[in-house]
Order: sequence, then structure tokens, then C-alpha cells
Amino acid sequence: SRKTRGIYETVGVVPVDDTPLDPELLSKLPSAPTTTYFEEESAWRFHNPAFPNDSFEQLTILRDESNIPSITPAVSSEELQPLPSPPPLPQFPDTGFCHWSFDEPSRVLYAKFVPFKGKKLFGKIMVNPEDEGFLLRMMERDDITVISEGLADEISASLWTKEYITGCIGSEYHHKFRAFQKKSRTVVTKDDSTSTIEYHEEQRGWYSMKVASYFDYLEKRRSVQDKQQEESDISDGSEKMFSFEDSNGKEHCINAEEVSLYMVDVDLIKLLPKSFED
Repeated sequence: SRKTRGIYETVGVVPVDDTPLDPELLSKLPSAPTTTYFEEESAWRFHNPAFPNDSFEQLTILRDESNIPSITPAVSSEELQPLPSPPPLPQFPDTGFCHWSFDEPSRVLYAKFVPFKGKKLFGKIMVNPEDEGFLLRMMERDDITVISEGLADEISASLWTKEYITGCIGSEYHHKFRAFQKKSRTVVTKDDSTSTIEYHEEQRGWYSMKVASYFDYLEKRRSVQDKQQEESDISDGSEKMFSFEDSNGKEHCINAEEVSLYMVDVDLIKLLPKSFED
């Protein structure tokens, strides 16, 4: 892909190059890290699934311990060891302009920017450079979710409501909805015991649907999740199903509890210009 005016566009598919690399060059690669924490840049060195050569996931023929020194031998996905834990968060800033908190089970970092209490700017949100720098660094991490409160206080809430958006583009079809299917599997832990983990697997391709239908899906998903939290009896699988029609008139039916749909690449400038300006 290439970037033109801030937009990435696909310009072609590069085939796998089967030209052997210089063994001397490969020998200079460092050994797999010995740190107890996860490092994204080098994690593949010790977490090596054995993708079949004809698999679309097999991006290189060199993912082999005979070609790359110190790499963990390839194993099946069922035998992969769990990845190491991520490194701990650094100490939070203590500026008085933002309250920081972290929920370990959900890995959510919460930044609450508080109104200024001084006379001159009373009630205004002040972003201290130390808080701003810390927020940006934390947003670069891929092992946590960052939620902030207070930075968007000046926006017009009426331009971001479900009613406003569906009133503007509810009947429009959007063609980029990505689906993630909820799954579970048994893994072997470091002490050779087994445990069951849940994960969401990205599905290939895209869904299309009306914007209003996507809001209906979100309501359906929330309703199903609320019933589960209340331990209500929703054993009837039909209560979890959500149906919608794509732009070609084809009807789809998905499990609103097990399938997460994400709306991608909404053109705010074209579709919601007032919201974009806000």
C-alpha cells in the first residue's frame, strides 16, 4: 500500500520471495529475549505457529529455526505457550489537573481531566504538558485501553447522538463492517496444566448494512449482554440472533452476543460535515 494525502491505498500484492537470505546476515540476529515481559517487536521469536506453506497466514518461507537462529521451533496453534505478561505501567503524573486510575482485570487506563479551580479560568479543562505527554505515550501501547474524560466537553452533544446520525445517514449503506467471532480453546500453561481462554477471531471480508441497522445491532447486543449480567434465562438461541439486509438485498443473520461488528472508515467530512466541524 502507499499513502497519498493521508489516505492508504492498495497498489498491488507483493509475492513471497523465495530467494534465500545470507546465513551470515541471519546469524547476526540477537537471541530470543529473556525478559519476563512481552515485547511486540520480538515476540514472534519465541511464539512461532507452524502455518502451512499454502496458508494465507504464511507470509514468509523463512519462519523456520533452520534459517533463523535462536528461534523457538514451530508448533501447532494448540501447543503455543501463552505470551508473557505486558510490562507494568509507569508511575502516573500527579499534576492535579488529571486523575489517573487503572483497572487491572480489564486493562483499562482511565484519565479524568478535572475543571480548573483558579479564579481566572474557573471551570475550564486545563491540559498539563506532563499529563498530555503521558496520555500520548499510553495511547501508543497495545496492551491497554485508554479512556479519557473531560477533553471533549466543548463539543455539541446533539451532533453525536443516535437520533442525529440516523436522521442524517440512517438510510445510507455503509460497506465496511468488520466481524470478530467469539471463540474459546484449551491452552497449556507454563506449569503444564490446561486452561480455557476466550478470544475473538477476525473474520475475512466485510459486511455492508444501513447505518440505522448498525444502531439496531448495537441495541440488540446490549440487550443480550444486560440479560446475561442479570442471569436471565436466554437459553433460546433465537433471542441472540440479529438479522439485517446488505446493499445487494441479501439477508444475514448473526449471533449478537458472539459476533462483534466494528464500523470502519466513516467519512465524516462527506456524511456528517457538521459533526466533523464540531
